[in-house]
Amino acid sequence: MIRMLPGWPTSPGCFVWWKKWSTSTCVPGGVEVLSPDCGWPRVHVEADYSSSAGLGDWLSIELSLGTVGTSSLEWKFAVFHSERPVMRGRYVVVRVGKGGKPQAIPESERECLISGFSKGGDACK
Repeated sequence: MIRMLPGWPTSPGCFVWWKKWSTSTCVPGGVEVLSPDCGWPRVHVEADYSSSAGLGDWLSIELSLGTVGTSSLEWKFAVFHSERPVMRGRYVVVRVGKGGKPQAIPESERECLISGFSKGGDACK
């Protein structure tokens, strides 16, 4: 759970959390996302807000892996306040090589991501 911080009512706070998480060195499941050979820039973000949350409210965020493409990952997220939906959205990143061109996700990483999420993130340890 995270807590609503000052500034969140006027800016999508989930994206603040998401940016911090998405710039870490690993995605859930332990697959390295930042290395000398590749990166994962964001190419699409969308969200639909269904209700509000206030300053100081505790929010729960659910994250799930959506579509795994040849070079892209779709992450789906939902934000809740006291089990009441506040926001749902999706986020797409693309694996790129040193030259900035899309690069296929290696099969071992693909399997790790897919099985890691279906087994609670333990498949890649």
